[in-house]
Amino acid sequence: MVVPVGQLQMKSQSRRDWALGDEFFDAARHPKIRFSASLKMDQMLKALADGKVFDIDGQLSLRGETHGQRFQVTQSTCEFTSKSACDIELSADISRKRFGMAAHSFALADNVSMKIQLHLVMLAP
Repeated sequence: MVVPVGQLQMKSQSRRDWALGDEFFDAARHPKIRFSASLKMDQMLKALADGKVFDIDGQLSLRGETHGQRFQVTQSTCEFTSKSACDIELSADISRKRFGMAAHSFALADNVSMKIQLHLVMLAP
């Protein structure tokens, strides 16, 4: 999974600009967040179709650093009964320090919540 950092959404435009800057995501030098799941695709599709909350372990690459990370699939509208699309929401607690985001540690907690919303479209094989 690859997520463009520029798609970050926040309520405040000034805070979004700050988060995209070099103290946090450093989007100019690292424009993408990558997650490689260790779960096999058929296992993941079955879990999504079941509509249950489940964990996905894998490797998260952020700001040029790659570390093991667990995401939880917290919501899914996937049924896979046809070539329909579905939405998935993943969440994880991320250590900012592990990914080189130590700025403002006096004011911001090291562990922050990350939510990723995906829109999947089933393609013909």
